[in-house]
Amino acid sequence: MKFGKNSVEADDIWTREQFKAEAARILDVSWQVMHTAEWRLQKQSAVGDAFSAKPPGMNQIFKIKGVVDMAPEALLQLLFDNPDEYAKWNPVIVESLLLERVGERAHVSYQVTAERLGGLVARRDFVVLSAWQERDGALVLANVSVPHPAAPPPNTYIRGENRPGCYVIRPVPGESNKSRVEWYLDTNLKGWLPQKILDAAFCSILTENLKNLKNYISK
Repeated sequence: MKFGKNSVEADDIWTREQFKAEAARILDVSWQVMHTAEWRLQKQSAVGDAFSAKPPGMNQIFKIKGVVDMAPEALLQLLFDNPDEYAKWNPVIVESLLLERVGERAHVSYQVTAERLGGLVARRDFVVLSAWQERDGALVLANVSVPHPAAPPPNTYIRGENRPGCYVIRPVPGESNKSRVEWYLDTNLKGWLPQKILDAAFCSILTENLKNLKNYISK
């Protein structure tokens, strides 16, 4: 099993079967990393607790844990179903577009993220394969960067890379309208940025993402 890298080179043109195979791979990889990495607490807040880990053969990765006021199935629908509407609940994403559906449980989308840390981290764009499944009583939504002919690397942004990462959504016992959420992120923003700035950016992205999600749900 490959960790921390995509299985096909970025200049390849993927077939539908390759997308399906990659979807299955990232669901396995991200689940294993989520449950075997030695997570270290980085920051506690009212939004959620942020962690980092350095699994063998991987860069440093980041995770946040928290509880949101939405049932697991409804939360999965919000996070997965309509990529064109991601920016409505998450201002970290300034543009999002569905490129291709790969069956009922996977799709490819194009996303542009906002500047971070007062402009130290400029906008990045990503082409992302997302896929979900049920596993051990949880809903798992995994994602990874992939190439797609509808979104070649642009001249306007630096093309970032998402290595396998995932949301794990579990019910809260006795509270059917709540979900316990864990999200881990393994992203290469590219460019020439010091690791200290990158680490701060990732912790900020995770915390702000969960905060935006909670605020949207509470409206």
